Amino acid sequence: MNTILDPAPNRQRGMVLFIALIAMVIMTLGAIAIYRAVDSGTAVSGNIAFRQQGLAMTNRGIETAIEWLANPARNFETDDEASGYYASQDMRLTDGDPASLDWTKYGRVTLTESGHEVKYVIHRLCSTDLVCTPCGDSTAGQTSATGENQGFSPGGDVRCYRVMVRSLGPRQAESIVQALVY
Repeated sequence: MNTILDPAPNRQRGMVLFIALIAMVIMTLGAIAIYRAVDSGTAVSGNIAFRQQGLAMTNRGIETAIEWLANPARNFETDDEASGYYASQDMRLTDGDPASLDWTKYGRVTLTESGHEVKYVIHRLCSTDLVCTPCGDSTAGQTSATGENQGFSPGGDVRCYRVMVRSLGPRQAESIVQALVY
C-alpha cells in the first residue's frame, strides 16, 4: 500500500502563530487606548463637577456678604478687617484683579462645607481718602471720548460695594467671583 503524504504541513513552519501574535498586540493596544479615553473622560467630568460646586459655594458667599451689608447698624465709614469689610477701594489689588489679593491674609471665612473654604472681601467703592461718589452721580453711565462706558447708573444717592468671593475646594479647585452690590 502506497501512502501519499501531503507536503503542505512542512511549508507552514509557524506562520499562523506569527499572525496570531500580531493580532493579539493590535487588540491589546486598542484595549489600552479605550481604557485611557474612558479614564480621561471620567477625570474631565469630575473636574467639571468640582467647578460647578465651587461656583455654587461662591454664590452662597455673595449672599452671606449681602446679608452682612444689609445690617443698618453697621459703621460703614471705617474698616472692619475681621468681617472682611474695607471702607475704601483696596489698593492691594492689581487692576481690581481678585487673584492678586493675598487670600491667606484677607477675607472673612464664611463657611467650610463639602471640602470647600469660602472667603469674602467687601470694598466700598470710594477713593483712599474716603470721599465717596454715589453710584448714580459723576461719570456713572456716561461714555468717554473713546466711546467706552464709564460705569452704570442705578440712580439716586446709592453707595456701591464690590464683593469678592473665593471658594477653595478639593484638589485645590479655586473659584473666584466678583459682584457689584448697591
